[in-house]
Amino acid sequence: MNNVAKNETIKRAMKLTRERHKSMICRVFELKLNTRKMSNTQKEQLTTYFREAKWRRNSIIANIEKADRKAKSALVKVGEVFEERQFTILGLQVIQDIYERRREHSRL
Repeated sequence: MNNVAKNETIKRAMKLTRERHKSMICRVFELKLNTRKMSNTQKEQLTTYFREAKWRRNSIIANIEKADRKAKSALVKVGEVFEERQFTILGLQVIQDIYERRREHSRL
């Protein structure tokens, strides 16, 4: 496949994607979680999820110019010292969302 044909294929694919996205509806759901019916493992996973999101957001704020999306850990202040904490639970989509939100907030 030569360059011209490849570019045409990419162009068609992008056009189809844009058309498909026009028909999509963005929805946001608010959830209320009943933690009384959760197991201790589920509660711990949920807590870890929010804690890691907070660590990721704070590490971006601390170093906005050199923020690394692929970082596996962050420095977290514990008392007067900093400890390195590993990210274990956050998915890539959530990480991207955190970075996008920080970028939008920094523009304001």
